[in-house]
Amino acid sequence: MLTVRGLVGEMGLSLAAGEEGSDAPVRWVHISELLDPTPWLSGGELLLTTGIQLSSEERQREFVRLLSDRHLAGLGFATGFDHERVPDAIVEEAALAGFPVFEVPYELPFIALTEKAFTRLVNEQYEVLQRGIAIHKRLERIVLEERGLDEVVRALAAATGSAVTV
Repeated sequence: MLTVRGLVGEMGLSLAAGEEGSDAPVRWVHISELLDPTPWLSGGELLLTTGIQLSSEERQREFVRLLSDRHLAGLGFATGFDHERVPDAIVEEAALAGFPVFEVPYELPFIALTEKAFTRLVNEQYEVLQRGIAIHKRLERIVLEERGLDEVVRALAAATGSAVTV
């Protein structure tokens, strides 16, 4: 499962705030420079921004609150554009909310982060698909061999790791 902590670690970066929330799953990565990108987000996204419109401390704090309230996975904040470092107001507000924030240095393009994340997400989905196909084949074989409902139930329980009743 892709997490902010995992992606940040793989990229050789470190969290500026929100360590306690950094193990939440990342569902997708999105890039935005909008003051409020939340109408186009549904939760679980990692947002990347240069913060070009986040010129005041008030805007910075509100931005973090918007993202945190929308249950985003975290924020990657690019430095070297309008901000030489992640603004203190963002770090402070993120720390209060337990919302993961990390610096993306100028030398690291967003595409490097998105490619790493998307590769992981695609591979995870491929593994789920492969497991589903294997389970389907096993159940199909049990049915075709007419091994009975009890065997189907046992196979389902083993595949899902839970109790199954019919």
